[in-house]
Amino acid sequence: MPWVLGYAFCSSSSYRYALGACFGHHFVASGVVSSIRRVTGIMGEISSASSEQSAGMAQVGEAVNQMDQVTQQNAALVEEMAAAASSLKSQAQTLVKTVAVFRVG
Repeated sequence: MPWVLGYAFCSSSSYRYALGACFGHHFVASGVVSSIRRVTGIMGEISSASSEQSAGMAQVGEAVNQMDQVTQQNAALVEEMAAAASSLKSQAQTLVKTVAVFRVG
C-alpha cells in the first residue's frame, strides 16, 4: 500500500506538519475512492434505468403498431358495412317496386 510507505516516511520525519499532511492525504485519498465508488454505483443505476426505459419504449412501439393494425382492420370493416348497407337499400327499393304490383284489400 503506498500510503503505508508514506506513513513510514512521515513518522520518521521530524516535522509535525509533514506528519499531519501525510495523514490528511490518506483521508483525502480514501474520500476520493469512496466518491468514485458512489459515482460508479450511480452510473450503474443510470445504465440499468436506461435499459429499462429502452425496453419500455419498445413495448410502447409494439402497442402502437398493434393499435394501427386494429384501426386498419376496423376501417376495412366499416367499408364493408357501408357497401352492405348500400346493397341492402337497393334490394329494399327493388322489393318495394315488386310488391307495389299487388293490391291488398
